[in-house]
Amino acid sequence: MKILVTGGSGFIGTNIIALLESKGIDAINYDLKTCFDILDSKTLLEKTKGVDAIMHLAAKVRVHECEENPAETLRVNALGTENVLCAAAENSVGKVIIASSAAVYGNNPNIPLKETAHAAPLNIYGLSKLAAEKIALNYSERRGLHVTCFRIFNVYGPGQDASSPYSAAIPLFISRALRNQDLVIYGDGLQTRDFIYVKDVANIFFSALNGALGGKIINVASGKTISILDLAKQIITATNSESKIKHEPARNSDIKQSVADMALASQSSMAPAFALEQGLNETIAWFRKCAPS
Repeated sequence: MKILVTGGSGFIGTNIIALLESKGIDAINYDLKTCFDILDSKTLLEKTKGVDAIMHLAAKVRVHECEENPAETLRVNALGTENVLCAAAENSVGKVIIASSAAVYGNNPNIPLKETAHAAPLNIYGLSKLAAEKIALNYSERRGLHVTCFRIFNVYGPGQDASSPYSAAIPLFISRALRNQDLVIYGDGLQTRDFIYVKDVANIFFSALNGALGGKIINVASGKTISILDLAKQIITATNSESKIKHEPARNSDIKQSVADMALASQSSMAPAFALEQGLNETIAWFRKCAPS
């Protein structure tokens, strides 16, 4: 079996490629870091010849960068997805599995969030991911392409970037806790998130290769919630840190409550295996050993 992974050099992509290769699958990394661009439709068409499936993760993902470059964000995340789907259709690729985002839900208060919930993105990143979903479902309906869209919630794990103030909460908290630095929380910290370990995400993408999931949107999450304040406390305890929690003014763009309804994922045998405590311990161990000092 041959799988093309767009964005294979990214945090999730590297984990997916490692898993595929461990299963004896030929994984092709189609990434800017390997000199391949999803906006280059000609090369994309050539590279997708003879592949059995595409796992599409390439995207602009840093929310603050997306806000600064909305046109480029839409071009990469929406048009880039259309290029991937067009190449897949032209080359009769068996399956296309697309990484979407829980950002499409926005501040929807009807939690846990079902895939049928109203989508109201708060930012250009979420909007671009929603547009990519619409394009994907159109290809599924109009051209019979077997497409699955995974709405991924908050992913964490070893190897995640903690170098920017805009990095995700878990790597940023761990990195600072190991240095006994303050953990900064915006607002009261009672905002909740649904975290999923990156190994679970990789396993779910892999399992989709054998699933009959064409034309579906599925949440990829733990289905469990924790407040940012409790997360910070848990990380301080797990790292034996002397860090203090510092509160800064709330950010208007922050989602207040987020947790996934996992009924559809469970029906599709895609329930995650890692509890938050186990995932955090593995991530902390990686940061102690491997993270830049």
